[in-house]
Formats: sequence, structure tokens, C-alpha cells
Amino acid sequence: MTVCSTDGPQAAPSKTEIGSKTPVVHVLPSSKHFLSCKMLSHHATYHWEHGKMRKECFRSEQHCLYLIDGMNKTHEGTYECISSEKGYKRTVIRYELSMSRSDTHRLTPALLLLLTT
Repeated sequence: MTVCSTDGPQAAPSKTEIGSKTPVVHVLPSSKHFLSCKMLSHHATYHWEHGKMRKECFRSEQHCLYLIDGMNKTHEGTYECISSEKGYKRTVIRYELSMSRSDTHRLTPALLLLLTT
């Protein structure tokens, strides 16, 4: 009789393991974008951190939102939503923002003709 078998179905990773990767978000230059963080406790305070800067959030029902009015190079990097409660700090979610380069370097045939003449 076998107690443990490796032939059977494997357990799925926990939500913590799945959610531990930092999602990379590509944003078009000059476009508006917002970051959302679910507020897990109504007693905690929430804010966003980007580099060494602290950014206050806009509260919307159960979310802490941060609005980027026009995406540019200064907005690129890591954003963390931080909750603080009774002396404890916790990173609720983390995003990596990158400005989309797909439209930045696209040359139309007319523009290419102007550059080569």
C-alpha cells in the first residue's frame, strides 16, 4: 500500500505564490492611467510609494486609487500600495509601470520619406 504517490494530480499554487509576481503594466505615452489597490481594512491608512516619493490615494468605496494624468518617463518604475495599521506596514500590491514603446518609434511611410530626403 502506497501512502504518498507522485503520480496523482498536483496541488495548485496558493494565491500568495500566484500573486507574488509584480505585474508589468505598459502604458501609452501621454495617456491617463490609474492604479488600484483593494483596501482590506477600514481602520488602516493607505498610500502609494514610487521611488522615494509618497503619493496619497483617492479613496473609492473599497479601493485606494492613484491617477496618472499623462504618462511620461518620470512615471516609470515600481509603485507599491502600502497599508499601515497599529504600527504595522504591509505592501498590499505592487505594479511595475513601463511606458509603451510600440507607438513611440513607429514610422509612417510619409515620415520615413521626409527623413530620407
